[in-house]
Amino acid sequence: MGKKGIPEIVIERLPRYYRCFRALRGKREKISSHELAAEMHTSASQIRLDLSHFGGFGLQGYGYNVEELHTKLGQILGVDQAQYYVIVGAGRLGRAIANFPVFQEVGFSLAGIFDIDDSVIGQDIGGVRVSHADGLARFLGEHPVRIGIITTPAEAALGVAEIFRAAGVGGILNFAPVDIAPTRQLPVTNIHLTDRLLSLSWRIMHREQEQDVSRKDVCSLQNTTKE
Repeated sequence: MGKKGIPEIVIERLPRYYRCFRALRGKREKISSHELAAEMHTSASQIRLDLSHFGGFGLQGYGYNVEELHTKLGQILGVDQAQYYVIVGAGRLGRAIANFPVFQEVGFSLAGIFDIDDSVIGQDIGGVRVSHADGLARFLGEHPVRIGIITTPAEAALGVAEIFRAAGVGGILNFAPVDIAPTRQLPVTNIHLTDRLLSLSWRIMHREQEQDVSRKDVCSLQNTTKE
């Protein structure tokens, strides 16, 4: 369960609601739960239940005011506050994240990027100069960083996470190929792209196997009918 007993799965869905209302801004004034359900490929009852955890949104017969709910969801998610983050690991993934424009559009600002490779130290990535990782702890002590993003090799990730923990960083987004355990004081989101790819591969293979079984059943039925 999440904050105040809110299920974790509901918290995970909040950014989807925010993204949807963000896309609807300027296009329409209001939207019903049924219309929103069609946009998000879910059910109207699920939407009403999810949003009820955060207050009374929407009016019967009117629906949801797009601009108002976009603002309120942004406040719930904290995008109305200064959200500074640092990246440790200036490789391809770290560079891609640093240059991802949507982060800044939703209120996240890159405060620093760190690496140990002398060939990238001093380079400008995402408008920020790459610094040596030796200075990470000192930097965190001098700047209000809320989120630490790890894109290092596995062997370096745990040490970086410990620096973040000791500095009082609010949370970690970990892309390194190793799990970092969250604590009550330090929430962690582990994102393993290979795991997601393998899960997708399983779904594809499972679907293909089901289709193959269905084809065999049809052929068997056709042969039986001919006999």
